[in-house]
Amino acid sequence: MSTLAESFLHDLESDEEEEEPQVQVPAAGLAQEDAAQAAVDEDEECGDIDAMDMEAVKPDPLKQVAVLCGSRRLRDHLELLRNASSNNGSTDANGERHVDTMLACNKMIVEVDDEISAVFKFVRDLYSVRFPELERLVPSPLDYAKVVKHIQNKTDVQSVDLNGIVPPENVMSIAMTVTTTSSYPALPPDVMDTCLRACDVIIQLHDDKNEMLSFIESQMGMFAPNLTALIGSRCASRIIGIAGGLERLASIPACDITVLGHSRRVDLSGFSKATAGVHEGILKQCDLVARAPSHIRNKALKLVAAKVALTARIDCFQNDSTINDSKGREYREDISKHIRRLTEPDVKKQSKALPAPIETNKKRRGGRRFRKFKEKFEITELSKQKNRMAFGTEEAESYDGMELGMINAPGSGRVRLQTKDTQKLGKAVAQKNKFKSRFGGAGGTVSGFSTSLAFTPVQGLELVNPNAAEEQAAKLKAINEKYFSSAAGFKQVAPTPAPEPKQ
Repeated sequence: MSTLAESFLHDLESDEEEEEPQVQVPAAGLAQEDAAQAAVDEDEECGDIDAMDMEAVKPDPLKQVAVLCGSRRLRDHLELLRNASSNNGSTDANGERHVDTMLACNKMIVEVDDEISAVFKFVRDLYSVRFPELERLVPSPLDYAKVVKHIQNKTDVQSVDLNGIVPPENVMSIAMTVTTTSSYPALPPDVMDTCLRACDVIIQLHDDKNEMLSFIESQMGMFAPNLTALIGSRCASRIIGIAGGLERLASIPACDITVLGHSRRVDLSGFSKATAGVHEGILKQCDLVARAPSHIRNKALKLVAAKVALTARIDCFQNDSTINDSKGREYREDISKHIRRLTEPDVKKQSKALPAPIETNKKRRGGRRFRKFKEKFEITELSKQKNRMAFGTEEAESYDGMELGMINAPGSGRVRLQTKDTQKLGKAVAQKNKFKSRFGGAGGTVSGFSTSLAFTPVQGLELVNPNAAEEQAAKLKAINEKYFSSAAGFKQVAPTPAPEPKQ
């Protein structure tokens, strides 16, 4: 069974085998047919030439990215700025100022920045095949374009003089990176040509932006008078250009204004970051901040940023009839006074004399309650012994270096000191205690500080019998009653022999 393709081929072969019938055509008809055939052949030749031209002409990828550069709209805008600058800030024929031109200039600056970013990405994608580390070493679009124009496809990058294009630390980083990385393939000539033309576009757009910023700087006195009076025309024009216009600047908080236009350094290649100024922008170049001492420069920067936010809002929303720079001059004077106050030395603390004592009669009182109150603050007997020191002997110390004084003096024989009763007793209580002690009524109370341990020079630590004194007294009493008792008598007296007479 044949397939569908084979059946089609069979039909074509059968058609070719069939003979076409011969038709007799007159001479006039032949001439017309030849003219028509010639016209068809000419059309086919023209079509072939157009197809070849279309194949030869390809769309330029750079023109698809760089739409604004070289456009008629940008050229007309720059021509308008040059004409307005030639008038030296005077009014127009209608009597209006160049406010509309400045507003259009701010919008054009935003578009130029966007196109610079787009073209920079285009160049970076093309040249990353040749030098992929260059994006990390040179983050600025303008510097990147200049470096690419100098290096191009050169194999010996170290011989390329980059001084004056990028900072010295970046030159050293590029040289070290080239020596430590492997070589990459060179770009084709057509790709390299496109890359160089894109670099020229970046440089041209940057020059156009600087021209617009210069015009804004010259017209800042009428566009934003308070902001110009506060930080100067150059700094004000640059910060407005970075923010994208006065309205956008008025909507930015003061904490973000301090970092507007900061130089982003991604890789310092081993250099110190102490003076890199990561959180410092264009506002640091203001004279109020630059002239401040280094130790209060951050405070001055925050003060100026707060006032910049206020003056931008004032200039953005004030009427044409009330345009003046009074608030800007007032804020500038306040900041100058505050900075002078911060730089003043601290006032030396005056030594004050003690106030004269108030001579009044002191409260003197006695009694048991007052004696108990004073006993809480008395120095103890143990502290007194600690503060004493024996003459000619080495003072003992504890494990932490605390001096013990006479607390552990040798020969004391007691571990703890006896309490000293300093309480004054009344006469009735004293007589009662005296009567008890006389007639054996003394109580058997023992002090809580007494102990049965004693230190002797013979055996050191010994146990003391608390009943030893009573036993000794009982023995003495028994001896006295036996031999020296007044009631005892002699039961038997031995006769004394008579002396013998002398012969």
